[in-house]
Amino acid sequence: MFPLVEAPLLKDRLEAKSPTEQADLALIDVRWYLRPPNPAAQLRSGKSEYAAGHLPNAVFVDLETALAGDPASGAKGGPGRHPLPSTPAFEQAMRAAGVNDDTLVVAYDDTGGSTAARLWWLLRYFGHDQVAVRSRSTRRKSRPGIFTRKIRAEKTCSIIARFRAG
Repeated sequence: MFPLVEAPLLKDRLEAKSPTEQADLALIDVRWYLRPPNPAAQLRSGKSEYAAGHLPNAVFVDLETALAGDPASGAKGGPGRHPLPSTPAFEQAMRAAGVNDDTLVVAYDDTGGSTAARLWWLLRYFGHDQVAVRSRSTRRKSRPGIFTRKIRAEKTCSIIARFRAG
């Protein structure tokens, strides 16, 4: 699996007629924004951006709660803004996002891929190789015709996160 997926390939997969082709894809919106230094400035939120519009069939996964552990606990990753999540917490978040062991995961954000790359790395760290980052900008204003507000129905999933050394 190449680490980047082009928009035409993703579009073909999203428009697939076969339920099997649709079922083995999890499109994950991981938009996240730094807090502005000025406390009076308006905060942008990945979750609110997702609610305002996202790629069809995408689910939102929050960096702060699903892709990072609690910085205060020092668990696993130690100190820092976004230490590694625990294995059970990450596994639960990926199951909620519709990821099975054989699912192709495509992550996207709208800030050049840095947050999507974190999900790519975490999935590989926990033993899931079928993952890619969407290669093009996913900004609502620059690509207005592709966004939807429709929320994908939840499904039961069974990914098992396993640490992979090396």
